[in-house]
Amino acid sequence: MFSPPITLEAAGRSARGCTREINQDSFMVRSDLSIYIVADGMGGHADGEVASALAVEAIPRFFEQRGATARSDAQAHPVDPMEILVGSVRYAHARLRAQPEPPLGARRMGTTIAVARADPASLDVAHVGDSRVYRMRGPRLDLLTRDHTRMNEYLSMGASPEAAARMRDAASLSRALGTQERIDVDARREDAQFGDLVLLCTDGLTNAVPEEQIARVLAGRSDLDATADALMGIASARGATDDVTCVLVRWRASSEEQGP
Repeated sequence: MFSPPITLEAAGRSARGCTREINQDSFMVRSDLSIYIVADGMGGHADGEVASALAVEAIPRFFEQRGATARSDAQAHPVDPMEILVGSVRYAHARLRAQPEPPLGARRMGTTIAVARADPASLDVAHVGDSRVYRMRGPRLDLLTRDHTRMNEYLSMGASPEAAARMRDAASLSRALGTQERIDVDARREDAQFGDLVLLCTDGLTNAVPEEQIARVLAGRSDLDATADALMGIASARGATDDVTCVLVRWRASSEEQGP
């Protein structure tokens, strides 16, 4: 049976939270590299907006530098694409760690990061922190990442959800780029299918909009720009206090016309 060529389309949006003076989120859509990124500079940390911007700029730079030597590398010792993706996140972490030391007693700049690298047949995801990646396939919305929070650490140690939620630092991040000398990066690979829709977002969106409502928005529109606008509008209407950022990526037939 004939299968039409698959192409990728993407859209991204970011807005300052209603209680924030500066938007500390950043995002990047690099369709030429098939790389899509969101980052959330850590609130309360110095220069969170600088940290998130440095991180999203470092990821594609790493891929571009790799591209200059990819042919010789492949001949010498093939490198797994997932290793390159994880390497790009580690490179972003190193860039943040290379920034000048903060004044005595001040915290280092830090940020979450969620990166997707896509092609017509697959999706690679890497992340640190609590920015998320979801995949909508048909009517089902699946979370492809696990928040790096103290809450989830307590749950993994056997605490009940009620007990974990009572911990004073439950909402704190257990991992973030730039804040620790060593960083662990979670990564996974998924097969891609025609019609898949991937959402990368900061916690400003997921804290304001329930997953069920996110799923309805993703399922209810065919135009990605309109879908991104709808997500941002709902977050604003629900009084999102944190900065809100989303990036959408969809696998569609090259000849498919976009509807409203």
